[in-house]
Amino acid sequence: MLESRLDNKSQKIFDPTRTQNYYLYMPTQSRSWISAHVSQSRGCIGVYLTFERGQIGNRLYEGLSAEREVIDRELGVDVKWESVDGKHAVYCEKYLGDDILTKHRAPAKEWLCDRMNRFVTAFRPRIEGMTSQLNMQ
Repeated sequence: MLESRLDNKSQKIFDPTRTQNYYLYMPTQSRSWISAHVSQSRGCIGVYLTFERGQIGNRLYEGLSAEREVIDRELGVDVKWESVDGKHAVYCEKYLGDDILTKHRAPAKEWLCDRMNRFVTAFRPRIEGMTSQLNMQ
């Protein structure tokens, strides 16, 4: 289902999991991924882009941060950019309350698919370009 909703057809899709998170991996060299998550205990769903700690993650996050205004407009939804102790993320969350998987399943799924598509469309080509430049240096 997610496959048909992604504008970027180069993004590899994996079968759904039974865990709280679903991952879409960015180019291998980038050591980054986009994840959709459901937190029943917090009554919240979200999508985030994050990187492994280290030089590559630092450089990619810095490169993306330099384009933050353009990326935020392209995403078209409120996102937060966070960098704490070498751990970087761009994310958005929505609070739905109790029983996400029963009362709010359809709207949660729609919201998550939409945000994952937005993140893949905005971040994947940029990360591909930056990782190819990193590999040349």
